[in-house]
Amino acid sequence: MFEPAPDFNADDKGCAIAAKQFYERVLHYAYQYNVFSEHRIGVINNCCSYLENLHRDNKQKIWPKGSREPVEEFQNVFQLLIYAICDHGFLFDDIGYFRGSANVETPEKEWFRSPWQESVYQYRKFALAMRRRNYAHLELKALRTHLDEHANQDRNYNKSDWMAEMEVSDKDEIELDAILHQLKMHSKDCVQNFVKKGDEVRKLARLLNAIRKNRLLKQIEPFIVFMVLSGKVSCDDVTDTASVKAMLKPNKKLFGTDKAAEDCALFAAIIKVFHGQGAQPTEINYLFDPYSLIGSLQYTYEIELSDADFVSLAHLCEKCFVEPRRKKELKKYNQPLHDTTLGEALIALFVVFEAQKYVSSDEKKPYGWNKAVQMLKAAQILDTGVGENASEIMQSLSERYAVEQYSFVWEVFWLITGYMPPPLFDWKPNFGGKSLLKEPFELYAVCDDNLNDTLNGVYDHFIKEWDSPRISPELRLDIAKVRRTFADVKKTEDFRHELLGKINFWALNTENVELECEIAEYCLQQYRKLSSDKESKLKNLQKYPKIMAYAMAEEAVKQLCADSYACVFRMLASLNQYLWPVT
Repeated sequence: MFEPAPDFNADDKGCAIAAKQFYERVLHYAYQYNVFSEHRIGVINNCCSYLENLHRDNKQKIWPKGSREPVEEFQNVFQLLIYAICDHGFLFDDIGYFRGSANVETPEKEWFRSPWQESVYQYRKFALAMRRRNYAHLELKALRTHLDEHANQDRNYNKSDWMAEMEVSDKDEIELDAILHQLKMHSKDCVQNFVKKGDEVRKLARLLNAIRKNRLLKQIEPFIVFMVLSGKVSCDDVTDTASVKAMLKPNKKLFGTDKAAEDCALFAAIIKVFHGQGAQPTEINYLFDPYSLIGSLQYTYEIELSDADFVSLAHLCEKCFVEPRRKKELKKYNQPLHDTTLGEALIALFVVFEAQKYVSSDEKKPYGWNKAVQMLKAAQILDTGVGENASEIMQSLSERYAVEQYSFVWEVFWLITGYMPPPLFDWKPNFGGKSLLKEPFELYAVCDDNLNDTLNGVYDHFIKEWDSPRISPELRLDIAKVRRTFADVKKTEDFRHELLGKINFWALNTENVELECEIAEYCLQQYRKLSSDKESKLKNLQKYPKIMAYAMAEEAVKQLCADSYACVFRMLASLNQYLWPVT
């Protein structure tokens, strides 16, 4: 990974030089990997194609076994992709073209970010979201390992079929009926099909009782319920710990793209309905992010830690996710932290974060709980007045340090299904940060927000307003016909590449070019090649060529943007494949 974007600092005279060098680095690597394009849409498309080809040609070599990160080539191109997606006027102008140099303007007002500051903020936000997705994956891997251990214990004690021993009462069944009734309002077909299957409701009530008596299963209760209600597994398939573990791995046969919209809607409904019904709350998970947490402690308490030691310590914390026994190695980081050391404090923090997996009504706590709380108070990470309630402690940590909330069950859903968020599906409220603006910080949400900003800017500059109530129904019908031609993805594939090439060409002479008119004229010319003889002789095409051309251009540009959007999300969804073999 090449050196990232520098921070803006009005007091630093070398700041502008650092920005100039960063701009040159971006161009250098864009040319080196042959992903350069005058317009950012071209950069986005080229980077996605490059990464897809790299994955197809190299497979496992992208992320070598035993390595904690992918190969440098993958990192560099993905870094360029992040800059093209998240830039807010630092590298690219308002139209989307590469600037002649980095934009080093100062903020217009004291409380507003400059294009430079906003761009760097969004770059890092995207990178942090990528890291959170990876940590969620590590937590999921650890959960699978724990389930393995429990399965072995069940076999040793002849308790492999714990469902057979689980009792269910009429009251349990009535409560579940009420929940299913609420779910019908959101996903009617799935629930009705489930209820029709004889005694499935009673079996699900028994399964829920079993889940709520196992702290590991509580973490993924909504996902297990989703798998059952969607018909991907039956209650009879979920009889022991091993059968639950089998669900927690990608399966292309179960998660086809044709079911994505329906499955996402069902899962969102389950989250909404089960929250408040005794299920594990999904909005109050806190993420142990070693980089953010260690950095926050280092800044707050002025801990002496070199850059190399900082990275080594963060890497060790990451290893502890997968191999908990390695936590004792943290003790070697003996930098003083009031009445204890940094390493001892981090070990205690691992215990506190582990307590989130126990519901608030559960009297049990992780091993070493009391000692961990006292250790954090000795380090003055927790105030002495804070009690020993896990949720109260996590709230205190969140308010004082870089500890963000996230929804583990949603991360599990994206990781395992490999789905991309379908159109008109709003999952972002599940990922609000702790800032006043409640900005979403989940990977897909961050990407969606930035892509929408980028592509809306393209619409504003490349599409001319043409619609009006004065347009007659007959003219609207012909407009719909010509738009349909440009909406045909397969027929216009070559055309979209050519259009992007034209957009790059016009960038060389934008002062004398009205982009909306040029694009409209080009689309009108190409329509005659793309359409049949009958379609090219529409009466209104002769009477109102400008209106028809503007309508064609609108559809063509929207398809161009939609194609870029889909390319990015396909790439992000495929990244889940890279995560699974890492550890």
